Amino acid sequence: MHKVMTSVRFMFLWLVGGLATLALATVVAAFSLLGLSLTTGIAYMVGGYSLRYILLALALVFMSLFGLIAGFIAGSIQKGSMQQKYQADFRWWRVLSALGGGLGMFLAGIALNVPLQRMLLTWALPSKQVILFYGALPLVLPLVVMALLQWFVLQRYVHGAWTWILANGVGGLVIYSLIASTVLTGGITLPLVLIALVAPWIVSGFTMLWLFQFNTRSTWPDDFN
Repeated sequence: MHKVMTSVRFMFLWLVGGLATLALATVVAAFSLLGLSLTTGIAYMVGGYSLRYILLALALVFMSLFGLIAGFIAGSIQKGSMQQKYQADFRWWRVLSALGGGLGMFLAGIALNVPLQRMLLTWALPSKQVILFYGALPLVLPLVVMALLQWFVLQRYVHGAWTWILANGVGGLVIYSLIASTVLTGGITLPLVLIALVAPWIVSGFTMLWLFQFNTRSTWPDDFN
């Protein structure tokens, strides 16, 4: 019964932490867009043939900065929930989460090179088809890269830590699928929005519980400290 209650508490804190991360990430994104707008204005004054490259570089900088801060917030909340549940240090989790978020958003920006340049040069959103085609990248790639770096910590505590990477990729695809179906059907409802927002955290939270319940290692690095 104690394990059940602690698992329920873990999932509650995990999901609340996910919503808090999204709220704080939204604030960070707003400031990032503001900074991008201001620096884009300066880039327009510079002008010239290199304008598109300046805009792309600025977009990559602010996307990476957003990913770095969002990853740090997510990693901090995840680490706090995990420490309460499992009484372990999980060293470097927060740092690797931040690096993974920043690198993931940078790679997403590189992959979105063409539509990103057009959007910055024309100040117009891409078409619905373009958004649906490229939309999975900024949702899935940062989660997968962040999970890939977190794997270096997690594999010291559990067997089969590769499933953590898979779970985060699936979580990103779930939220993309829900958003894409909403855009196509136009049926935006509050329950659907909430499900889409917490979907990656639901998948990753249950995966974390499963890993430590059935695949935990006999010794942890904390045992030797």
